[in-house]
Amino acid sequence: MDQRRYDGSAMTLGIGSDDCGEGGICVFLVDLDAVDEVAAESYRDLLDPGEKERFERYKVEGARREYLVGRALVRTALSRFAPVAPADWRFAPNRYGRPAIFAEQARLAPGLVFNLSHTRGLVALAIGHSCDLGVDVETVVRESAVHDLAGRYFAPSEAAYARAAEGPELVERFFAFWTLKEAYIKARGMGLALPLDGFAYDIAGQGAPTIAFTDACPDDPGRWRFLRRRIGSSHRLALAVSAPQAAIRVRFVRTVPLSDDEEELERATLPAAAGAAA
Repeated sequence: MDQRRYDGSAMTLGIGSDDCGEGGICVFLVDLDAVDEVAAESYRDLLDPGEKERFERYKVEGARREYLVGRALVRTALSRFAPVAPADWRFAPNRYGRPAIFAEQARLAPGLVFNLSHTRGLVALAIGHSCDLGVDVETVVRESAVHDLAGRYFAPSEAAYARAAEGPELVERFFAFWTLKEAYIKARGMGLALPLDGFAYDIAGQGAPTIAFTDACPDDPGRWRFLRRRIGSSHRLALAVSAPQAAIRVRFVRTVPLSDDEEELERATLPAAAGAAA
């Protein structure tokens, strides 16, 4: 399983369209503990009326902070790629509720796509161009919780592989499948309209994960590429990408919206998928 861990220091940098342009993806990560109250208060000014209303509906402080930082990250990161101020971005959901850049603004950055995920303590945002893109990040939990969930939500082969392990390895296998599944359905933009047992991953080898589909979820496995990472000791991340490029550059960056606090964590390359252009 190709799953690296971030725990070292890195250089400070600025990132824009030249870094994650055609053929490239940037994954921005925000540690919620790194966002102080002054910064969080400034993020409220970036929200549109609908976002402010939704923010106020959250009653649990942790969920409020995840949502607020997530929206601030989307807005500030997108502004690196198009001449639109963070507070001016507008979004429209598709029929399944996934947001995309409003059509009039999308013309300012043709092909720009993004996907957001947040969990306790961490927010992740993937940005790319002219591709299907999904990211998921999860907080790891205890072994007793994941054993039953594997049988409930996974394909039979996935559940069997996860349950063949015990202790920490069971947890790792569970979150490998869980984050990969979430990343794929988010990349498709259809959410849980896709059956979670209609596709299955193979993570047993040393290479990147591979995917197979049943008739309940028809798709071409050759067009997909996947990447997994450990984010510290508490979080797991998966990225799902379908793009025509032969190779896809991926850049991981730890950042804090509206600050100069930014570190490059890693540069990786996703190899060509079956059927990709040479």
